[in-house]
Amino acid sequence: MNKSVGFMSNDNNNNRKKKKKKKNEDDKKVEDRLKKSINNTEGSSSESKSQTRSPAFTNADGAEEKKDEIEHDSCEKPLVGNMASWEPQKEMEEELPPSSVPIVSLSHGLRNKESILLLQSWTALVLTLDGRDKATKLLQYTTRLLAWWWKGTSNRNNNKVKRCLALKASLTISRKAFRLGRSFIEFHKLQNMVLFRTLAWYLKRQLFFPTAAINPVENLSQPTGEEEEEIPSTTPLWKIIGTAIKTIGLLGFWAGDNISFVASSGALDNFQLESSEQRLAQRKALQAKASAFANRAYFAGALSGLMVSLRSYLSFRTDIMQPLIQQVHRCTVRNNVTAATDPNNNGDDDSDEMKENKLLLDKAKEKQFVLFLALVKSCADVMVFSNNPGIDLWKKHYGRNMHEGFHCLCGLVSASTVLYNKFPNVSKKE
Repeated sequence: MNKSVGFMSNDNNNNRKKKKKKKNEDDKKVEDRLKKSINNTEGSSSESKSQTRSPAFTNADGAEEKKDEIEHDSCEKPLVGNMASWEPQKEMEEELPPSSVPIVSLSHGLRNKESILLLQSWTALVLTLDGRDKATKLLQYTTRLLAWWWKGTSNRNNNKVKRCLALKASLTISRKAFRLGRSFIEFHKLQNMVLFRTLAWYLKRQLFFPTAAINPVENLSQPTGEEEEEIPSTTPLWKIIGTAIKTIGLLGFWAGDNISFVASSGALDNFQLESSEQRLAQRKALQAKASAFANRAYFAGALSGLMVSLRSYLSFRTDIMQPLIQQVHRCTVRNNVTAATDPNNNGDDDSDEMKENKLLLDKAKEKQFVLFLALVKSCADVMVFSNNPGIDLWKKHYGRNMHEGFHCLCGLVSASTVLYNKFPNVSKKE
């Protein structure tokens, strides 16, 4: 007897749960129908309600279903009047922008630079050391590309090929003179990074005090005591390490390149050797070692720079660009809804919030363009130096060097990105 009573109570509980679940589903269906019906015109609202009613209401046979239908119908009239003022706006604000974050905005990136047709812009560019070096690099890879092109077209262009290769060699050597002493610049950058102090701070927090709050902003503004060390920088640890590795790689590249350039002049020859041929052979061997070391150092730095540039670009898209685009979209939808409900508002004037969001989005697109160029330059540098002596990744894995035309194009892209960064900005009119 007790077992039968228990079974009956379980059946009743299951029936109640099913009815409650069905009622919740019906409530949700009614709210969806109401949202759709509000967006229609007032003249066709009653007709749309009857057409969009679910079969669960029209074909109901049980008394419980009829009771639910009466309850929903009684709640429908007041809901329409209350929801008409805010529900469409709420629904539209929750929508995400239909388009994703753009990869890059060329218009926002190029509008901050002076016209390339102005001679004074190019004059200001070549007056800088980096601008003159990259302009020479552009000519160097252009002549190398022309030599490759003419070499593959016809044998009658041999003289043109020789001229281009000779000019390319001279430009390559001339660029080395611009780079004398640049290792000290990279060493100075490492000093300003306070790398070891930053690493010690992070290791102390992560290994010895993992539960301590590590908010760089709070630690800088509110020191907790004399024994508390302030964080040297608010930059993320991955960016500090990646930038430091890149700077060390550049330091090694400049040092090796400077040794190679000085050795090419014969200043480092061993004059105890009587034969000039022996001194020349020793000079070339020293040049080859210094150049190989420089290429490997730059390749390591370029790989680290590629990782930093890629992560910076992706995090900027996710953390900065996407929220701003969504905020501008919500403001636009809100203004459209206000213009539709308020006959006195024509929707032409943007609100202060809308103007501020658009201004922030424009600035973010300009920053995204700079990050995109840094990523493109890192990719081009990795491709170029993977084909240089001392690394020879393509030769080791594929048995041949990289395609000469593609190698030259990567060099041109790398030089062009730096020329853009060094090109004069548009002067701001007061």
